[in-house]
Amino acid sequence: MPGDVTRNGTYTDADIEQAAADYAEDGLNALEILTAMTHTVPWMALDTNDFNDAHNRIVELADAD
Repeated sequence: MPGDVTRNGTYTDADIEQAAADYAEDGLNALEILTAMTHTVPWMALDTNDFNDAHNRIVELADAD
């Protein structure tokens, strides 16, 4: 697997804030954020509830539709 996977399956508030800022800067909507998150290493091993929680928090912070 390419990339640094040492934190695979974990995320922090800082990760969520950074992702939200990046996605807001790109002007992504909630579906585009969901798609992008599925291809980002730190989220790959999260269980469904944790992934959904992260997505919801990112969408809210990014003010995405």
